[in-house]
Amino acid sequence: DKAVCERIAAMPALEQFSLYDTPFTADMLDALAQAPVLRSLTFTRCAMPAAGLDALGRFPKLTALNIKDKAVDDARIAQ
Repeated sequence: DKAVCERIAAMPALEQFSLYDTPFTADMLDALAQAPVLRSLTFTRCAMPAAGLDALGRFPKLTALNIKDKAVDDARIAQ
C-alpha cells in the first residue's frame, strides 16, 4: 500500500526496485517517486493502471524501466 511505498522510498540508497505479480496504484508510484536516487524500476505481471504510466514521469532519476506485462504495449507507454 501507499504507506509501505513511502517507507521504501525513504531508503536513502535505494537505486533499484522490482515488483512481481503485485497490484499497485498511481498513489503508490507517487510515493516511490520520492526515492532520492531510484534509477531502475521493474514491473513483472503487475497490472499497470493508466494513471500509473503518468506517475512514471515523476521519477527524477529514472534511467531504466522494465515492464513485463502483456496488458501494456509500446503505444500505451508512448502516451
